[in-house]
Amino acid sequence: MKKGLLLLLCLPMIGFGQNCPTIGFPSYYNCSDIAQFVVDYPNCNNLPSTLRLPFDGGDLTNYPGLTQLDSISGSVVCNECEITSFAGLSALKYVGGNVYIDEPHDIITDLYGLTNLSHIGGSLSLLECGDLISTNGIANLNSVNEVRIVECDNIVNIVGFDDIDSLIGGLYIEETSLTNLNGFNNLKFIGNLEISENPMLNNLIGLSSVLTVDGYIEIVENISLQSLFGLDSIIPNQISNLILTDNDSLSYCNLDNICEYIDQGYGPSTIYANKTNCNSILDVQNQCLSLPQYISVNGVYHADTVQYATPLDLDFWFVNNSITTYFISSITANIAIIPVNASIINLQPFSFTQTIPQAAFYPGDSIYISPPVGVQLYQQAGDNLVVIWPSMAVPFISDTSVTPLYVIPPVTSVNEMIYPIYEEFDNSLYDLMGRRYDNIIDIPSGVMYIRDGKKYIKK
Repeated sequence: MKKGLLLLLCLPMIGFGQNCPTIGFPSYYNCSDIAQFVVDYPNCNNLPSTLRLPFDGGDLTNYPGLTQLDSISGSVVCNECEITSFAGLSALKYVGGNVYIDEPHDIITDLYGLTNLSHIGGSLSLLECGDLISTNGIANLNSVNEVRIVECDNIVNIVGFDDIDSLIGGLYIEETSLTNLNGFNNLKFIGNLEISENPMLNNLIGLSSVLTVDGYIEIVENISLQSLFGLDSIIPNQISNLILTDNDSLSYCNLDNICEYIDQGYGPSTIYANKTNCNSILDVQNQCLSLPQYISVNGVYHADTVQYATPLDLDFWFVNNSITTYFISSITANIAIIPVNASIINLQPFSFTQTIPQAAFYPGDSIYISPPVGVQLYQQAGDNLVVIWPSMAVPFISDTSVTPLYVIPPVTSVNEMIYPIYEEFDNSLYDLMGRRYDNIIDIPSGVMYIRDGKKYIKK
């Protein structure tokens, strides 16, 4: 029994306190109703439905009963309310529905008073808040389904969303004075993304961490926006619709993922009335074609010279320079060492398979390759070429790397060459196998020979 009592005492005390109404309560409470509510339920910290903020002006601190509430099961609604701040809601930590602020009739410049609010189950909607300058005041917010900031003409600062990494319902920024979206730096998942009619907005870099938009992207009438940089990490095949219109300065739209979205036809696209190079679907496609379209072999490193019987230390990178994401588990490195001027037809390469992390080779990604290249690849001594190319189980355009390598012939014994080599007045030349040559011109290229007691290699 003591253990059970201790467990109950350790349970979180946010809202849903004991002695709260469970049936027969109204669909909403006005702030003026809260005084009676706390009389009827003195030990209840949870308002079981929606709280409507007052129309008659003043400060929420005029309703002291609000400080008893740390959770609201419904929404917090200001529909043309008249308040000067949210100070009376300082105890509030949890809202199960929406925080809906629409056209307040008094001057609200920030969100101070919601300082302890950590969870909004629905939307944070700031609509027609003409005096709102900043979202300061929600520093403890760590969960919200959707954010709408619409017709807040004077807002210039977005803060308080550092702990928000997903907005399942979406992000909607319309008719503001924002110059950037830096307050959303940690977002990774968004439902719909709508950025419209923000005349001062000049970049989208604040969305650089977003990996998934599981809905539509609409970028419309942002006259100062020049580039889509900031959207380049978004996985293209999750986007359901792409709308880019009436952005007077927008000239750079050919991000790799945007190119892939259009090229692969993942969804519909509407593109017009932007600047040159982003003024139509064809415009963007033409810019996409100017991008590299292949898997390249970069950073090839190996020794310039190697002994015939010595393995070759070799490493390099495969880089996806195309606009396509290859969803495949591995890539194969093919390596051949051939003599200079030899035919490259019917090469017999050494092949080495490398696993692709997460089975996805994204545009711009690189894969490090360091294969164990053995002596069996050397066909003959002398000047050779190291040829490297990738292969995969799906179609793609391949790059080929060709680099020079000199292979030193194997060293053999010279013990049997004492007589002919050291005979007085003998001007002939001998290779390490004891074969005699009257003139250096007669020695084949790549053969090691001895002259005046020293070894040389015929070039």
